[in-house]
Amino acid sequence: MCPVVEAARLIGRRWDLIVIRYLLEGPKHFAELRSVIPNVSSKSLSATLKQLAAKGIVVRKVNNGFPVSVEYSLTRKGKEMGPVVDALRHWGEKWILTRSGTITTRTE
Repeated sequence: MCPVVEAARLIGRRWDLIVIRYLLEGPKHFAELRSVIPNVSSKSLSATLKQLAAKGIVVRKVNNGFPVSVEYSLTRKGKEMGPVVDALRHWGEKWILTRSGTITTRTE
C-alpha cells in the first residue's frame, strides 16, 4: 500500500480539501463555511462534513444555547493537514495562478 494513494483516497473527494482549508483558520458554523466556499451546495457541504467527521478529521460540536448552534472544527488528525494544504497553496500559486489571479498552466 502506498501512503500517498491511501491519503488521497481519504481526503480526495471534491470538497474535502477545501473544507479542511477553511477549518484550518479555526472553528466555523455551517453557514460560515457555506458563505466562504463558492459553488458548494448545502447538501454537498453537509455530506462532506459528515464524511470528514466519520474519518476522524472533523468534529461536530452542538452548542445547546438559544438558539442551538453547531460548530465544526478539525481534530488533531485534521490539523496535521495544515502543512499539506500550505504546500498545495504554494504549488498552485507557482504553477497554476498568474500574478493577476487568473488560472493558467505553466510548463517551465
